[in-house]
Parts: sequence; structure tokens; C-alpha cells
Amino acid sequence: MTLLEQTRSVFVETPAAPWRLSSAARRLALAYMGCAALIVGVVGTVLLIVGPSVRDALLAEILPPSMHDVGYIVVTTALRTQTFELLANAMVTGSLLVVSLALFPLKEKLSRRVERDHQLDGGRAYQDHPLWFQGLEELKLLLLYVAVFIFLFWLGYDHSPVRKTVAVILSFLFTWFTWAVDFAAPTPQRHRLTYSQVIKAVLRRPLASLGFGALVSAPVVITTHAMSKAKGVDPAVIVAVVFGLNVLAMTWAAIAGTWLGARLIPVAEEQQRSHVITRCLVWLLIVGTIAVGAIIAASVADSLRDKTHVLKCDYDVDWSTVRVSRPALGGLLAGQVDVGLSFDLDINNPTDRDVVLEDSRIALGDSRLQLAEARLQPIRVPAGATSKEHVDLRVSVDAKVLLDGFELNPERWRITLWVTLDNGLDVPIFLKSDARK
Repeated sequence: MTLLEQTRSVFVETPAAPWRLSSAARRLALAYMGCAALIVGVVGTVLLIVGPSVRDALLAEILPPSMHDVGYIVVTTALRTQTFELLANAMVTGSLLVVSLALFPLKEKLSRRVERDHQLDGGRAYQDHPLWFQGLEELKLLLLYVAVFIFLFWLGYDHSPVRKTVAVILSFLFTWFTWAVDFAAPTPQRHRLTYSQVIKAVLRRPLASLGFGALVSAPVVITTHAMSKAKGVDPAVIVAVVFGLNVLAMTWAAIAGTWLGARLIPVAEEQQRSHVITRCLVWLLIVGTIAVGAIIAASVADSLRDKTHVLKCDYDVDWSTVRVSRPALGGLLAGQVDVGLSFDLDINNPTDRDVVLEDSRIALGDSRLQLAEARLQPIRVPAGATSKEHVDLRVSVDAKVLLDGFELNPERWRITLWVTLDNGLDVPIFLKSDARK
């Protein structure tokens, strides 16, 4: 395919494909759309109805009722380490592969009908792979998806803007690649070509392939991003709209992918199937990545469960010990206010295990501004015992902060104990809110 042919494939054949269906192909397209909608609808309903119950049950298993909100914050914090674009691409591509794995026989029938109606076979004989082989190929693509996104989540689990940007770019490229491979593959496969040959052809014609993937997935990705910014929209509406568009996009891609697959056949025929040793090494890498990801996830889960006794402790400020030093007049005149704050923190451990706070800090602020932070020395509280820790904070406030409305009244201050778990997540324990007490 020349550059002009690749451009025509993306911007002419792909948009026009759904409008060129015969009545038989239209019936198959509607059947595919209906089945995909059923699968996506069931998944969406489960997420909306069962998801919160499952979450609450897990929180109830590992945390006391008073700490459920904190547990939810931990989960949310873990997700927030990833960019929205990466999560959206993972959702869009994942739902595509689940539907493809379930409906690949119907997708094959629709693609075959389109190929026959428009004589896209070029006179080649039809030599279908067995259904079990086609299903195995779909499963391989799903495993590749899992391995790649495990790597991308690892890459994005960092505060570095460079790593997050790279993870987002790679997630878009892989999403477009997956849509191209999954929907272009049925046509070459009917002529005895394999997924490995199709993948090589896709990589050799990136404009046509990635352009196709970007075009058919764009409505879903753009709408997902737009609706995430909308305020006051019912989550059920967001799920229905996004999943509905996903079904339409998959149906469009199943039709248009037949045209792309037909254009890629000559390129795929030129590709030799990878040597068995190469294939084994690739699958060893994929399975190894998934295994490492599973081991890391299990390790984090075990770490979090082991640390939950930290969250089951009772934390109380001994208000009788609170001491606040007055700001010096000289500091006020210089535009700087220095205020000292000290208090005792009582930690009661009702569990049957010793609690060790190896990495914790106290933060002081109001509802809008953080004013001071102090790291605590490692704290050890024996099982069934109470430990008293003395906290000293030196608050240095610029006069401008006071003009911005920061409360100097300690009764209005917010005091938060932050505990860092082994997996690097910071968990807040609210010792005092900024409400009047």
C-alpha cells in the first residue's frame, strides 16, 4: 500500500463502509450490535449494581466501619496515580477484547459477508482456520493486552511527568494497534494467514492501521473524556452513553476492518511466520509480565492487609496538652507570623498485634491551606496498649496567607495524621476537622 492508498483506506473506505452493506450484511451487523450491547450492558449493570456492594464487603472485611471512608480514599488514591487518558484507554480496549472473545464467530460471519459482497478476496480461496484456533488467537490478543497495560500502569505509577506522558502516548498507540489488529485479522485469517503475519503487516503499514484504530475508537475516547468532566451527571447515564458508543464503534470497526484486512493481505502474505523459538520467547515475555504483575498485586494486597491493624487503632489528641505560642510583634511587623503548636497524641491499639508507624507525619491546616507538616519518629504501640506521643509543630505563616483568610483560631484548624503504607500509599487519619468543636 502506498501512502495515498493508506490515506484513502482511513479517510474514505473506513467512514463509507457501514453505508455500503447489503441487506444480509445489515442483518448480521444488527445481530452483532445487539449481542455486543447485551454483553456490554450486563457488564455495565454489574459494575453499577454489584460493584459498590463488592467494594463495601471488602472494606468491611479489612477495616472497621469508622475507617471505610479512609479505605475508599486508599483505592481512589491508587487510581489517581494514573492519568485519566491511560485509564480510559484501558477501559475502551478491554471492553473491546471481552466482546471480541465472546463474539468472534459472529464477527467472522459479518466480515465474510462484507468480503463476499464487495469481492474483496481478490480471487483467493477461502481456507478458514478452525473455530478453536480463531478463539485461541483472540485469547492471545487479550493476554497481550493484559501484559502491555500492566507495564503501562507500572510506568504511570510515578510522579515523573515524563513517565506519565510516555505511558499515555504508548496507551493510545496500543489502543489504536489493538483495534486495527482485532478487526482487520478475520479477512487475512480466512485465507490461512496467522495473527503474527497480520501484526507484522499492521506494523509495516502504520498510517492505514493506526489511522483506522484512531478513527473508529475516537468517538468513544472523546466522549468518555468529555463526560468525565461533566458535573451532576448520573453515573448510570455516563456508563450507558459510553458503553453504547463503544458498541456502535465496534460494529463500525467490524465492518470497516474487513476493508482494511483486505488491503493488508498482500503485505501479510509477504511476511514469514515467526520462528518457533521467537514465538516462544515472545510468549514467555508476555506470560512473565502477567505473572510479575500478579505477584506485585498480591504483594501489595498482602501488605495493605497486614497494615490494616494500623488503621484499626484509635487516634486522639489530648486537648488538655495543647499549647500555642503567641506570635512575636516583630514578626507581625515584618510580615511573617511564627506560631508554635504542641500537643500529645494518644494511640490506642485494640488489636492483638503490635503496631509500628514507621513513616508518618502530622499536617496542620484549614479547609483550604496547609500550613505546617512535621514527621514523627517511628512509633511502636504494643497489642492492647496505648502509647502517648508528643508532637511539636512550628508554623511560619506569611502575612499574605492570613489576608487570604487562614484561621488563626486553633479551634478551626484541621489536624491530619498521614500514615505511609508499604506500597507507598499515604492514608489520612483525621484527628480533627476544621469544624467547630
